[in-house]
Amino acid sequence: MTRTNQNSGDGYIHGLDEAYEVQGHVTVLAKELPRLRERIDALRAQANDAHADLAKVYRTDAADLAAVADACDAGHYLAAAHHVDALDTAVRDELGQRLYDAIRALAADQEPAGIDEQVLFDALKDNLSPHAVAAVVAYLQPAQTNNPEVDRQLRWLADWLTDLVGGPDALDRLTDELGL
Repeated sequence: MTRTNQNSGDGYIHGLDEAYEVQGHVTVLAKELPRLRERIDALRAQANDAHADLAKVYRTDAADLAAVADACDAGHYLAAAHHVDALDTAVRDELGQRLYDAIRALAADQEPAGIDEQVLFDALKDNLSPHAVAAVVAYLQPAQTNNPEVDRQLRWLADWLTDLVGGPDALDRLTDELGL
């Protein structure tokens, strides 16, 4: 947040709206994430009682939702949004509209500034094969520096490149094919 509070002479201080809006989204997360964790636990329990094929679906859904919840718990809302974007519609519906909206709004605050994503997307797609992008992601994912902001940017790039190749499942397939 870069806005400053300004008294416009009308008796109100302006610029606080953005802070209150962010706080509202954080409050929604605090209320909705425990409900999501309960739903994840329920899916895991259903997996234990289901036929093997259906159990696999429940476990996958639970893992996908857990990735969203874990990213939110860590304050990585942009990564959470990327996970949400990769979910099947039925699984995404498990989030609920309030949680979905809060994640998207908080993620917007974490978007790196100055990047025209479509231009970058097109340039990478034109010049790198999906396998090359998968290899880059495989090397970016474990990267860690002594600078949390750089780490956040690397996670953003890895998540964004994962979307470029078609999501986490496609990335797993490609990295398996490459032996990574």
